[in-house]
Amino acid sequence: MALTRVQTLTIDFNGTVSSAFSAGWHAAYGVVIPSSFTGTSLSFQVCADTSVDAPVYQALYRRDEVANDGSTVLDTIAVTTSRSYALPDGLTAWQAFKIVSNGAEGADRSLVVVGKAP
Repeated sequence: MALTRVQTLTIDFNGTVSSAFSAGWHAAYGVVIPSSFTGTSLSFQVCADTSVDAPVYQALYRRDEVANDGSTVLDTIAVTTSRSYALPDGLTAWQAFKIVSNGAEGADRSLVVVGKAP
């Protein structure tokens, strides 16, 4: 039986970036989008080392994918309220990640993230 970890991440009022999910040894992730969510897509910030005093989070990009204008492509997923989604496999390589909404949230928003062990 696979072990799971459930953590609630918060995006503050007028914010777009959530608190961090400590990824640990999980192999797959999912998120529950609340009914009041403002954004219509999610992107991600990842951190390689959370043991330092000031962990650095950077945007997660798709590997080897380039947009028509020559820029690299953020790893994003389109979302709708009151639904659950699998998160990108690329998150499994990092110690921690944050979820980024494409719209400023009209109130504090709670996103439930589930991590599943291999």
